[in-house]
Amino acid sequence: MTDGSQSPSTGDGGGLHANSSWRDAFVAFAVARTGLPTTRVRQVVETCAAEVEVGLRLLGGYLRPGIRLLDVGAGIGLLAFELRRRGYEIVALEPGANGFGDSARIGEALRAFVPEHDVAVIDREASGLDPVSDGVFDLIFSVNVLEHIPDLEVNLAAMLGVLAPGGQMLHTCPNYHVPYEPHYAMPLVPGFPQAVTWLRPQLREDEVWRSLNFITTSRVRRFAGSTGLSVAFEPGLLHATISRIDTDPSFSARHPGLVPVIYRVMQRLGLIGLLRHLPPALATPMSFRLWRTSTGQNS
Repeated sequence: MTDGSQSPSTGDGGGLHANSSWRDAFVAFAVARTGLPTTRVRQVVETCAAEVEVGLRLLGGYLRPGIRLLDVGAGIGLLAFELRRRGYEIVALEPGANGFGDSARIGEALRAFVPEHDVAVIDREASGLDPVSDGVFDLIFSVNVLEHIPDLEVNLAAMLGVLAPGGQMLHTCPNYHVPYEPHYAMPLVPGFPQAVTWLRPQLREDEVWRSLNFITTSRVRRFAGSTGLSVAFEPGLLHATISRIDTDPSFSARHPGLVPVIYRVMQRLGLIGLLRHLPPALATPMSFRLWRTSTGQNS
């Protein structure tokens, strides 16, 4: 294990998360340690392993030796562990990490299963970040987390407060300008996503649904404008995401119905490549960078 001052590996490599034998062994360990059902642990681990690949692709062009990273909404910590394994100094922010939820218990099992898992964990909301006690970070990122954060602007401002000079924030999440809800694989009413509860009233009591803030590209731009930040939306994420239907069984299982139908039709018509060029406001998910304009960085 190296520390962040040494030269880390920046290649995609073959992390432990990508090794099916390692995942099988960890699932068995986590089931024994937590008492959770095997199917539940397997679901969480397989989903998180796939998201590690998404995160590594998202971060690939922005990782460099010596930087300090903050993973916002780290979940069980698999991506943070993989980045630490590659030599980066990283802190995982996960509210409830020391609690009793499934994710917290599986995360604790991961730290016990891999002795070299020495990622520091902050168990609080992003709004509680403090540059004195937590330090500052060169790269703050999240993968499919921002849509669940209440008081989004307050929390983004707190992240900005621990961003090092010259640092960047990099986030990927749904863009609800597009009337589609990926957690439930269902269409929404354009401009009024909450209207779907008229047809599915059970959603009003659903924990995930109630956590959604329906973030959009416009909301991100408004935040950037109000705080003097520059923002750049990265192209092509919709194409990369929908293409996972062919390569990621867990992703395909979470998106039945309309999405694979549209994907297959566009494949047959030779139109899939067009998804790389959609304007950010018309694409979901979105990936964007935020940075202080005064640093002189460009997009």
